[in-house]
Amino acid sequence: MVHLRSNQRLFVSEDLLGYIDKLTSDGVIPYQVDLLQLGFCEAVQARLQPASSFSRHEITSDTNILGKRKIVIEAVAQWYAREIEIERPQDSSELLDFICEIGIAGGRKLRERWGDRRKRQIQADIATLTNIKD
Repeated sequence: MVHLRSNQRLFVSEDLLGYIDKLTSDGVIPYQVDLLQLGFCEAVQARLQPASSFSRHEITSDTNILGKRKIVIEAVAQWYAREIEIERPQDSSELLDFICEIGIAGGRKLRERWGDRRKRQIQADIATLTNIKD
């Protein structure tokens, strides 16, 4: 299994950056990387394809911010690549790109779904999203 290196730079698309800033400043999520992780979860559940054709914007220079979820995200990403019939990432750079591209695709979907919802409504949806059921 391929693993992320601790010094790799997580990124989102430029079009999500303002939305991430709004969510963090409103106190909906504590860290910018949270939308990337939630987007990753949403994309896998909705079986979305990775985002493409976007400008990257670095949100953190340390993949260790993923904490205990890092190994789970690594494993799910490699499984998910097979599920959607994309070549599995061969090294840590490809894995990081795939994780971020999936997170961006899901983040865009969440931005559309949350639209004009209020903080509590979004947080309730986040609770539902992270409580995965069969």
